[in-house]
Amino acid sequence: GENPGPDAELSFWNSKAQNLNMVRRQLVDTKISKVTKVLEKARSSYFPAFSRLVDEVRVAQDQANDAARHLATLEGVLLQLKGDPFANLVFIFKPLLHLILLAWKHSVCYSTPHRMVVLLREICNDVIARAQAFLEEKEMFALEAQDAADFLKDALRVCITFKSVFFAYQRQAATQCPSKPWGFENSVLFARLDAFLERIHDVLDLMQTIMQFSKLARLEIGGTKGKSLSSNLSGIYADFKQAIEPFKSATYNIVSVEKTQFEDDFFEFRITVQDLERRLASVIIQGFDDSTTIMARFKLLDSFENLLERDVISAELEKKHSDLLETYAVDLRMVQDLFIRGQANPPVNENCPPRAGAVIWVRGLIQRLDEPMAKFISMGKAVTESEEGKEAIRAYKAIVASMEDFEDKTYAEWSEELEHTSKDKLNEKLLRREEADPTKAGEGMLRVNFDPALVCLLREVKYFKLLNDCKSENQTLIKIPDSAMEIYAKAETFRQQTGNLELIVNIYNNTLATLVDVERPLLQGKLDSIDKVLIKGLKTFNWKNTIGQFLTDTMAMVKDANSVLQTCKTNVRETQMLLKVFSTNIMMERKPSKSYTIEEYQEQARTNLEAKYKAIQTGGLVMQKHLESSLKVLKVNKAAPAWRSYVDYVNQVTIDGLVQAILASMTFLRDQINPVYLNQNDVNPLLEISLRLAPPEVV
Repeated sequence: GENPGPDAELSFWNSKAQNLNMVRRQLVDTKISKVTKVLEKARSSYFPAFSRLVDEVRVAQDQANDAARHLATLEGVLLQLKGDPFANLVFIFKPLLHLILLAWKHSVCYSTPHRMVVLLREICNDVIARAQAFLEEKEMFALEAQDAADFLKDALRVCITFKSVFFAYQRQAATQCPSKPWGFENSVLFARLDAFLERIHDVLDLMQTIMQFSKLARLEIGGTKGKSLSSNLSGIYADFKQAIEPFKSATYNIVSVEKTQFEDDFFEFRITVQDLERRLASVIIQGFDDSTTIMARFKLLDSFENLLERDVISAELEKKHSDLLETYAVDLRMVQDLFIRGQANPPVNENCPPRAGAVIWVRGLIQRLDEPMAKFISMGKAVTESEEGKEAIRAYKAIVASMEDFEDKTYAEWSEELEHTSKDKLNEKLLRREEADPTKAGEGMLRVNFDPALVCLLREVKYFKLLNDCKSENQTLIKIPDSAMEIYAKAETFRQQTGNLELIVNIYNNTLATLVDVERPLLQGKLDSIDKVLIKGLKTFNWKNTIGQFLTDTMAMVKDANSVLQTCKTNVRETQMLLKVFSTNIMMERKPSKSYTIEEYQEQARTNLEAKYKAIQTGGLVMQKHLESSLKVLKVNKAAPAWRSYVDYVNQVTIDGLVQAILASMTFLRDQINPVYLNQNDVNPLLEISLRLAPPEVV
């Protein structure tokens, strides 16, 4: 073929050695020897030519056998070069070049530059063939551009590795064979491989350009001009897709160096892309000018990512560096003003503790400056070493230093407060009692005595820990004092304890607040028992003690007392509701649109009253059960004065309810005989009376 591999070299020398060995055997045969002697004795003119021919055959035979013998050592490695997976070829190059170096040192035939260059160029041909086959089977344009670029990089890596290994063994040859180093011309040796590498770089550039421009398909620009600029991007992307169409529909292999049509197509493509870059740069600059804040401008630039690295776009954007720095200078002054106005009374977010909130606020200001500064630094010395850049960096460092000093001062003040208050607050008792109301019987209300300073401390530590967990690389780690961490380690315990105590206190206070005078004597025993237990929380236990048993005992007692009280109150409420039903279901009934005769109404009233009386009797039994239920939970003697007072209280509730029921029925009756009410509500008279006049009784 046009580009033979090393197997052709092996085949050539094996065939040549075989043929010359056959010729040599014929020349040294007895018959030929006799002919030679005859020619020599006869002093024939053919003898000198024939003798030279025999000598030339012998030399050629030795050369061919030498070449075949040394090339045979390469046969196994060359089979691997053709058959192993493409990615594994990098592991074959060292043993291959090592065997070639040995052949150079020991072979007569392959100790000459000409023969060695031929062999190495044939190996390059095989490497190129494997790379072309590897890429061709991937169908570049059927893949995502990123995947295609990765495969192209794999091909480059294998080819470049071969060259690197060759140069390493070239240095070894100079050391091991100083009299005959590998002084081959690289331009001759790697002419085709370098051309192939250049083609791969071109195709890789094509794929990377496709990757970069493909971002335009889903990119939209905001701002007042966003709609028109986004439309321009769509047009640029459509033109780009048209530009890559020749490669997608190409009938030739784009990675083949022999196909020169690619060079023409790629040249046209690059010209088109340069024009598209100029159009794209114009869109970016318009969007840049339309953005009102520095972060909006950086966000715009970030959205184009690697496209900004393209030469034409990069050159256009360099003109906007001064605008960016001017905008950043305005931001620096604004942040400095916010800091100066807010440092005396920092605006703390809702639910944040004061000290940690102040640190969060100042770190937010620093972050507002850090993000643009990091962007400027990433843009290189062209920005940072300009006059505007140096001034911006100087102002940035000064402002950030003052804000960091504020953060350190805030933390130091908190640490000092912590040392003076934290331990003392833990020695306070669990509960405290308020002053009793002199107009009411019993003790004052209870309050949980967990100092607000401790609550604030726990919240401060929590938020400082969160700041440490989410700090950036530029921010310092906040060293929380050990004393604060010791208290914070019990935060969950404190939360459970205060939660249980709040529940106990709420139940206890609700019990005291809702007790009526007749109920207090019935529950006084339970209340006294609770107060005896609560003395421990008021006088003995503090927040350093183990209070699990105290919480359990107290919770059980207050729940029991509250349950008894609520049962009694529920029974009274249900009694009141039943009596309210009596007021709703009055003793009289009638249809508003009908007038009754005396006989009709008497019959209806009799039936209605019987039902009402029965409902009242049933209700009385229910109310009696409610009273018995209260007696059962209170566990008192029926003859006890406190119980008798409570029964009188329930009886009064019952009497009040019956009075309201009677009044409702009487009010209804009054309305039925009131002509004004009847006329206003369009109700017929209750009774229909017929008066018959007949002589002689008529007067």
